[in-house]
Amino acid sequence: MMRIGIFFYGAAAAMVAGACSSNDPSGNADKGAEAVDATDATTPDAPAPGASAGGKIVPSNLPADTCDTPATKDLVIQGDLYNYPCDATIVQGGGAPDVCVLKGANVAIHQFTVLGRFHSAIAIVATNGMTIDGAMDVGAESDNDGNNTYYGDGPGASTTGTAGGETGSPLVGGLAGAGGVEGDLSVYGGGGGGALQLVACNQLTVTTEGTISAGGGGGEAGLKVLSGQPSGTPGGDGGSGGTLLLEAAHMTIAGGLSSNGGGGGGGGGGKALENECSSGSLGGLGGVGTAQTAGGVPGDDGHGGGRGGNGGSVMGAPTEGAPGGDCNIPPGALEVRFAGGGGKGGPVGHIRLNVPAGTTPNTTGALFSPLPSIGTVATH
Repeated sequence: MMRIGIFFYGAAAAMVAGACSSNDPSGNADKGAEAVDATDATTPDAPAPGASAGGKIVPSNLPADTCDTPATKDLVIQGDLYNYPCDATIVQGGGAPDVCVLKGANVAIHQFTVLGRFHSAIAIVATNGMTIDGAMDVGAESDNDGNNTYYGDGPGASTTGTAGGETGSPLVGGLAGAGGVEGDLSVYGGGGGGALQLVACNQLTVTTEGTISAGGGGGEAGLKVLSGQPSGTPGGDGGSGGTLLLEAAHMTIAGGLSSNGGGGGGGGGGKALENECSSGSLGGLGGVGTAQTAGGVPGDDGHGGGRGGNGGSVMGAPTEGAPGGDCNIPPGALEVRFAGGGGKGGPVGHIRLNVPAGTTPNTTGALFSPLPSIGTVATH
């Protein structure tokens, strides 16, 4: 796999020297506490008199004073999100999902998953330092989205796209892929990858063993021809990758960050006389690394449904699914029902690294898919 170092940032580094961008602060308290709408405080406070350019950072999407009050306890994460109740919930508004905030003084992440459907984006905040030395996964599970509200595009939904913006503000994950429809039969597209923001008010480190993934889900497998259907069902499209936003006063990344698209589902088989082809298979989930996620194998590969398209990654754009075949039609066949085509692969999501103006993140040895954009985090 290709390792990507700081040399990729020659052009992007100029972005870091720009003016501090506005952030979307808001406040809240989840699990019984009152949520605060993001519109209650939309502009960070101006730097205090005498404050240096190296003051406390003002994270995107969170209250401006997030780094001003140190957390009282350290936080160690090893397991599923449901084991760690939100310390606060930020209401982003405008159709964007709420943000579940976990906060600690020093944060160590050894393993982190989000199983099932979770309706919020996630922000993990260290008021001092944060270290990731294990696998973090906020990707989609098949047709279930990752931790965002853009899941569940049903049969016949719009074509696959990418929901979140490049800056990660607002914090929004990926879009689900379009479903496949043929007559009364239908299958789902892959879910969109989740949305994750990591904030370290001091040092953020992703070690060589650390990986963070927000991959899109694979499209559902197309169904073989059933009674009364003219052809097999096309496979569902793969979901797009989600959003990874990292912000810190000092940042070192030596591990892997990826937001790859999911593979398209394999098309369902057709029928010729009594020669009935089989259903296709599920497209692959967008995973860690630079490789494109494979599309699903079609029903009766080579004689039936079309193979699903590959998901997008740093190595290439998503591909179209192959058209359905003829299910090995014998000469003189009187009854022919064609196979369904494969679903399209999902596109990549976004990776964003924000550091104070005049600085750059240390990414020597890091692996990215897609390549990240680099911006500034405001200070005060």
